[in-house]
Amino acid sequence: MCMSIPLYVTNSQKKIREKGKKEKVKEICKMASILSSFTFLSIVVVLSVLIRPSSCDSEQLINKICIRSFDFQMCHRFFRNRVYSPSMDMKGLCYIVLGKSITLIESTHTVIQILKAREPDKDIRNRYQICESNYKVLTYQLENAASAFGRGDYRSMFFNISQCDGLVSDCEIAIGSQAAQKLIKRNMKAREWISMSLAASGFLNAGH
Repeated sequence: MCMSIPLYVTNSQKKIREKGKKEKVKEICKMASILSSFTFLSIVVVLSVLIRPSSCDSEQLINKICIRSFDFQMCHRFFRNRVYSPSMDMKGLCYIVLGKSITLIESTHTVIQILKAREPDKDIRNRYQICESNYKVLTYQLENAASAFGRGDYRSMFFNISQCDGLVSDCEIAIGSQAAQKLIKRNMKAREWISMSLAASGFLNAGH
């Protein structure tokens, strides 16, 4: 006849088992924490990769415009100070530079009118008159370009802007070195902004 041995667990054995369970729970939590951290880090890396190209694209577009301008450094500095979104496209860049060009041309036209009114020499006054007429046409051309831009007619916009540099050049030839330094400098700036507007509108017209 076999005696059955009663099975029972002592308090010390219970404590050992409980301790083992707690350690296993801690290990599981630790692994979960590591995996969640890894997942979060992966998401951050992926997002940074997705976001970064937009900034690079905007930078590349700015360089494409500025390399075709008269003053690369000035052009690049202008856009870097005024581009509010790193993902701004060519349309946004064109909008900015075209608006700046119109403002400069209109203010230069006013300056020429003042210089002509104050000039006592008739010959120089006549030279200013040529510049005044040319800048009036410039304002008209750029306003037409802006209207075409608003309609999405980039071909007409490009055509209107392409007529502008020659008008500034004719003014420079007419006044020579006899004009006020203020106008000579403004003519140089006008050609810079026109070259930037022409580059941006050319890319839009080409579908970039």
